[in-house]
Amino acid sequence: MNPNQIVDDVTGTLRAHRGPIVLWIILILFPFVVGQIIAGPGSFPYVLSLLVAVGFIYVTQHHFAKTLIGLIVLIALFFAFGFAKSTFASSVPDGDQSVETEEIIPAVEEPAASQVEEASEDTIEAPYNCTSIANFDDNIKQWCQLIDDYADDYGLDPVLVASIIQIESKGNHDAVSGMNAIGLMQVMPSDSGYPIFHQRPVSSDLFNPAINIDWGCKILAGYIETYGSIREGLLHYGPIDYGYIYADQVLALYEEKSN
Repeated sequence: MNPNQIVDDVTGTLRAHRGPIVLWIILILFPFVVGQIIAGPGSFPYVLSLLVAVGFIYVTQHHFAKTLIGLIVLIALFFAFGFAKSTFASSVPDGDQSVETEEIIPAVEEPAASQVEEASEDTIEAPYNCTSIANFDDNIKQWCQLIDDYADDYGLDPVLVASIIQIESKGNHDAVSGMNAIGLMQVMPSDSGYPIFHQRPVSSDLFNPAINIDWGCKILAGYIETYGSIREGLLHYGPIDYGYIYADQVLALYEEKSN
């Protein structure tokens, strides 16, 4: 067959069916847009489920209009579920930091050995003039010197770091979440089973308050630098399935304790 004839036949077929082709392209791409709106970088499960729903509706109905209507209803249910979850979830479980979608650590030098001293797992005994987080209870203020030191190292406000510790662990350096996040700032360890955390310390090290606050501040500073604001940084630091609830909870405490 003449190659030109093949091109003409294909072109003619596309022209004859350009309407349905364009509609199906939109219908297939739509879940990707919705997934980004609902879940951001973690949208793959939403996209996959929507695409499966599109295929199922079409196979059972064999009708484009019914498929489109079914997809719209499904997306509306996704949004309704997300709205209900945001409305009725009154708080974020303490010490339950979920798996981040990516590991972002700021490009800073490792602290000097003198800074990362082997702090005991007891409260700090040496007298320290704790003025930066004076509005917190003693279970948080006992870590004041470590909070001040590492917050300063990474350019963070000590009150913000203390607010995270209050919400994540209430000052308990032995806290462990259901996802195996460890310690004061609930840092996921390298031995958690998730390869993305391979650069981090192991669980036993993260029970050390100095190492835990060091890494918690390092991770938080990296997210803030990457995403451009404290709120966005907290969004990625906290539980992935709570949206901005965690970030806003930390910021509310941060504002309260800053006054």
